[in-house]
Amino acid sequence: RMGGSQVYLKHNEQFTLKEMLKAVLIQSANDASLAIAEYIAGSSEGFVDMMNSKAKELGLNETVYHTPHGLPPGRDQEPDLTSAYDLAVLARKIIVDHPEVLKWSSLDKEPFRDGKFIMTNTNRLVKQFPGCDGLKTGYYRTAGFSVTATAKQNGVRMITVVMGCEKGKNRFSQASRLMKWGLMKFKVVELITTDTPLSN
Repeated sequence: RMGGSQVYLKHNEQFTLKEMLKAVLIQSANDASLAIAEYIAGSSEGFVDMMNSKAKELGLNETVYHTPHGLPPGRDQEPDLTSAYDLAVLARKIIVDHPEVLKWSSLDKEPFRDGKFIMTNTNRLVKQFPGCDGLKTGYYRTAGFSVTATAKQNGVRMITVVMGCEKGKNRFSQASRLMKWGLMKFKVVELITTDTPLSN
């Protein structure tokens, strides 16, 4: 009943944390986000405190969380706030520290609840853009459509953030354009190898 994308969790159902994280990354399941928050912190509010503490630690100066799922604020609630820069910093931190997440965020489809429910990735770029393996979409009316996307080609990884699009498909076309530009402009160059003496 919470709205938005869900996997329709039922009372007393049990899933592993890995299954819940897959539901968040692939299906954008708001109910799974809330279940994870309550499991880890004991309450949604406790988890939001943890999120804001981590945001401060990472230097996300334009980010303030009020929910663990990012749904539109209800009556007497404040909206979650962030910026494209902060989302890019957060994405990089996740990719560097938890690269296994990309194995899940790159899946186009994945069975859930013993195959009774098939999750479909909300990030179309994992199917459309070569090397795209993540990371996360978002939407509600006031904020518009957004995507934090990442792709790796020829040893170069790009992260792009697009926010505030009026149409869902526009976030993907803009993210695709930005990643193409970055991947064309940059390449990995080995400046010096180990044990190679520097010439004068």
